[in-house]
Amino acid sequence: MEENFIGFLDNLQIDNLDDIETSLNGITKKLNQKYYDDSSSGNYLLVGSMGRNTSIKGESDIDVIYELPDDVFKRFDSYSDNGQSKLLQEIKETLKEKYSSTDIKGDGQVVVITFSKYKIELVPGFKQNDDSYKYPDTHDGGSWKITKPLLEINESNNMINSTFTYKDLCQMIREWKANNGVTICGILIDTFVKKFLDYNCNEKFKSKDEYYDLLIEFFKYLKNQDIDRKQWNVLGSNQIIENNNYNLVNKAKKSYDLLTNNDEKLSNLNELFG
Repeated sequence: MEENFIGFLDNLQIDNLDDIETSLNGITKKLNQKYYDDSSSGNYLLVGSMGRNTSIKGESDIDVIYELPDDVFKRFDSYSDNGQSKLLQEIKETLKEKYSSTDIKGDGQVVVITFSKYKIELVPGFKQNDDSYKYPDTHDGGSWKITKPLLEINESNNMINSTFTYKDLCQMIREWKANNGVTICGILIDTFVKKFLDYNCNEKFKSKDEYYDLLIEFFKYLKNQDIDRKQWNVLGSNQIIENNNYNLVNKAKKSYDLLTNNDEKLSNLNELFG
């Protein structure tokens, strides 16, 4: 069983990091030329599942904060009508100069650059003294919101460095989500895994030959969650996140029943993960 989990987890690891990094460097180099008069790449923070080191192969959305200088914030904050939208449009048009044949859209809170195998969702951000980021929201006439990804990244890395099972469980549940139609966002997966391990400290140091039982215990934890709950405080930042169309509890119960009611372990895992 240990060899099965080793192979399974190896197959979940991202295999196109170099390609993604090349795209990010090209994007930020173009933006740096405009906003910093600098031809180097950089000034970005990889966030989301990839930033927290819990993503898996095949995830198509790459979340990035591009850090802008304060004078850019002052310029767009001075607009009387939705300067946030104008900021997104300016970034979109700047990138169009380099990627003229690429689908680039600016809407809501992000500029989305769609490449053939993945899309980069770029959020323009202004770093604050407490290491949070102020970012634009174009809805309802425009406003500035606050996000705290560094706290989430640090907490995730702390869990990775202090446990055997956190990252593996986060990645396995992402694959479970993809294969079972589970409506749950990545940061909520990471939050549930952290809470589960904090409540069950003995599960932090399981070896891979014990991962079948680890999954049973985790699905037991998930199936006992409040089925009507819609909001949670996420790991690290404690910010509130909503997860709509919540089917997690019923899906977890079905998976728990599968793992516990059939002795064919490999067959159960194949059904669970595809």
